[in-house]
Amino acid sequence: MKLDLNTLFEMFQQIENENLQERETGPASQAVENVSQNEIENFMESMRFRISENWGKPSSESNIDRASIDRFLKNIKGSNLQEKIQSLQSFVTECEDKCIQEQSISEILGNLQFLDSFASIVYEFNSQTGGFLFESLLASLLEGEQKSIAGGETNIEDLFLRDGEEGPVIPVSVKLLKNRGNQDFGSANNNIEGILKFKQPITYFLAVKSPSEEGAMKIDFYRFTIGIQPIPPKPSNFKDAETRNKNIERINSEVAQKYNIPEQGYPGYYNLAFSDIGKGGRVDIKSEQIANNQTFLATLLLSPKEQISNVAQKYSQRLGTDLIKMYSDLVEIKNAMNSYFLDSPEAKQQINKAASHANSLKEKIETIIK
Repeated sequence: MKLDLNTLFEMFQQIENENLQERETGPASQAVENVSQNEIENFMESMRFRISENWGKPSSESNIDRASIDRFLKNIKGSNLQEKIQSLQSFVTECEDKCIQEQSISEILGNLQFLDSFASIVYEFNSQTGGFLFESLLASLLEGEQKSIAGGETNIEDLFLRDGEEGPVIPVSVKLLKNRGNQDFGSANNNIEGILKFKQPITYFLAVKSPSEEGAMKIDFYRFTIGIQPIPPKPSNFKDAETRNKNIERINSEVAQKYNIPEQGYPGYYNLAFSDIGKGGRVDIKSEQIANNQTFLATLLLSPKEQISNVAQKYSQRLGTDLIKMYSDLVEIKNAMNSYFLDSPEAKQQINKAASHANSLKEKIETIIK
């Protein structure tokens, strides 16, 4: 039989439906005792996919990594970003024995894959690269389309997402930032161009990272919009008010007409003034203006990558000995074949090792498909 990603997913589902029930009738610790820490680490290693700009292109025929990660992440519970982050946090810190047994293998795999990928982005990349890869990860998590291009000049919109199951497709800008007093949301011109282009405020997904006392990274997620204020009323507190009023009214009217802005503007949570249009500058918003009950979504305590395997160990009984060892065989085959083709001094030993793990994997597959 052909061994591809779809076949493996079907096998894992079969393990869940047929074999786990039989194993769970035995001693509760049996599966944990039969899975070594090395196999858990191999299991995590074999789940990793290359994070690239192609993650934002679900329709790309060549984008095997995005297609694969989609299969994992669609099993994370929740219909929106807030619910999915809350589900991930529960998975890490709140789920104990009964809860673990109630989760499906597909849910566990999806949660582990996201946590491992997100930890790579947060801990291993600089702010520019990490921010772009975070866009890619959210595109996959939320089944959206990424628009920006790595390393190039981009528009303000990073993703296009459907707002709810039957809602409109909206432009979204994504930011992964450190916790600081003021947050930079790009140039005023880029924001304004985006608002005028789509004739609506730009939605922002903001993730703010800061070290936590638990040794993990604390990630606070927010959602808010940046729009353009309504056409201002005539001012009345200037000297020579009549002349000034007429000038300001004329300028506002000319700007509104030139850019086809309706009288009510495009109001959002935070509004750019008419005076910002065409004048450049940056959009800086104080953190305390953003962090409130209206905009806050959820918090995720994210462990470093080397600690994600400890979370996998917690779920190892539910994952099942066969599944983890199949993944372990896969990564051992990959490592041994790399050593062989790189002309390692132990090339013959490595090819024999690959053959041994291939036979082990074959036996497990044959057991499942009988």
